[in-house]
Amino acid sequence: MFYSSYTYYKSLITMYVRLVMMQAKLPDINSAIVRHRTGALVAMTQLNYSLCSTELSAINALLPPEYKVKEDSEEYYKIIKSQDVLICSKCEKETEYNDGMFYFQSISVELQLLFSLEKIQVWNCPLCNNQNIKDGSKRIIREKQNPFYTGYMPTVPKVSNFGNRLQYKHQFEKWFDIALNELESKIGLYRTDYAKQQDGDESDFEDEDDNVS
Repeated sequence: MFYSSYTYYKSLITMYVRLVMMQAKLPDINSAIVRHRTGALVAMTQLNYSLCSTELSAINALLPPEYKVKEDSEEYYKIIKSQDVLICSKCEKETEYNDGMFYFQSISVELQLLFSLEKIQVWNCPLCNNQNIKDGSKRIIREKQNPFYTGYMPTVPKVSNFGNRLQYKHQFEKWFDIALNELESKIGLYRTDYAKQQDGDESDFEDEDDNVS
């Protein structure tokens, strides 16, 4: 009986310490995030781009590794790029549209007279090798549906000694909107997962309490 009581109270203390640590962790990060977000917004109104990017970087630094936004321009623009495909007339499979995939093919005299052309552009399906006429091929362009989040943001625009100030202002504003939205998305995920973890720990405690004899 003594052993069971000792085990119970030891478990209770462990759970209490874990709960206190978890409750302290997110509020501390929350207050820092709010402070840096406010600083970034104020810096934007003052056109202080250096401070603005520093404040957003500070927010990213506060997030755990699995919730950080990766800074990679190439990857970001590759992800958000709309999907542009051609449909093969034979196998009906999709092939990514590429200007380098087309070549000119001579046509019969009858078609030359009909279309006033000597050659037409065609492309070969990489799956079934069927030759398709470019102008007669079905083409589908799929745009990304907003809102969507990538987990990436472009690198901070650099100031050019020969650049236009107004142009840089537009570039930075675009970067700021992307970076802030991506960070907000990760912050939201972190808060949601944190709340689930708290609920799970409380459930574990209740299960241990029920099983104590």
